[in-house]
Amino acid sequence: MFGAFSSGTTRIEGYGLNEDCLSTLACVESLGASVERSGASVRITGRGRESIAPPDGPLDCGNSGTTMRLLSGLLAGCPIGVTLTGDASLSSRPMRRVANPLTSMGATVETTGGHAPLRIEGRSRLTAISYQPDPPSAQVKSAILLAGLVADGTTRVRESVHTRDHTERLLTAFGAESGRDDDVAWVRGPVELTPAMVTVPGDVSSAAFLLALGLLVEGSDVTVAGIGLNPTRTRLLDVLAELGAGLELTNFTDAAEPYGDVRAVHTDRLGPPDGRLLVLPADIVAEVIDEVPILAAVATRTTGGIRFEGVGELRAKESDRVAAMEEGLTRLGATVRSTQDVLEVAPCSTLRGAVVRSFGDHRIAMALACLAVSIDGETTIEDAGAAAVSFPDFFESLPEGSAVWRAHAGYER
Repeated sequence: MFGAFSSGTTRIEGYGLNEDCLSTLACVESLGASVERSGASVRITGRGRESIAPPDGPLDCGNSGTTMRLLSGLLAGCPIGVTLTGDASLSSRPMRRVANPLTSMGATVETTGGHAPLRIEGRSRLTAISYQPDPPSAQVKSAILLAGLVADGTTRVRESVHTRDHTERLLTAFGAESGRDDDVAWVRGPVELTPAMVTVPGDVSSAAFLLALGLLVEGSDVTVAGIGLNPTRTRLLDVLAELGAGLELTNFTDAAEPYGDVRAVHTDRLGPPDGRLLVLPADIVAEVIDEVPILAAVATRTTGGIRFEGVGELRAKESDRVAAMEEGLTRLGATVRSTQDVLEVAPCSTLRGAVVRSFGDHRIAMALACLAVSIDGETTIEDAGAAAVSFPDFFESLPEGSAVWRAHAGYER
């Protein structure tokens, strides 16, 4: 997106080949950017914001909330009309949370009953605002900051929880004046983005599933190389360490987006040393919001279980992830309790394979698969192909001989 709105050619190495990232490429190409891709290498040639062209039809964001919300912020500052659509899952997610602040900045953003499709009528100049998203959201923060690129003055976003800051780091790399003062992220406009060369490290949220396999499957010793270790994304590693996980970090490189190799070794005993229930309060959960499904799966193999507080936001993801994990873990034999805002998973030593549902959600499919390969019996995961949204090769990463079926494709492993 940054490359498409810059003047010149941006080069990206390590670009994701998952469905969300491919949806983004298709969207920026429809807006007039030139896209060349060779494997994980991508060249984006843009002609600047003023040359962004109205697309021939609606832009299909697929399953990607990041694509829809961030692109909304950029398009709010373009004097064209664009409709953003998505699949059934994305069309059920709340979008007023971006429409409201962008409208207050001067754009016209119309939702469909609070959801996608979104109709955006942008302006070449917007008004800078100070805003606090509720609930905290990196996607909403990013949309506002990106709209702030064409606003007169300083646009500020206050956060009660420091959400992931990839956008702020990229703003600096692409020539914008941006920063953070305590709990406020800001950008000063108006400014034109300049092309950059970017290397994208491995996604820690995807790596979480491989690390979980290393911890859960007896005899495992797994190293995932080149994981992004941005401090706003590594709370997962802190939680795993609190569970007594055998993690080792090597080859740390302190780049614009720091990265390194993480090793996970199977342990027979996961959980705090005293065997207690591990309670993750809402502020911690907000930092591991994408990793809650896999942590819930890991919780079944701990000594005391895990209680996740402040999980209400998970009910508005690609699926209701609280309900989806409760159903899946219960079918496998676990004891799970939930309220609107709490998910508690008890330990269980008698789990067995079963038929479970992904609800079309990539993180649910992968979380249940990781647990399934570590327990007795065969597991069928319905619509497991949803994993391709973020991790197309996930099932090829499972241990040989694992009793997990991808029911939709007749794939057996």
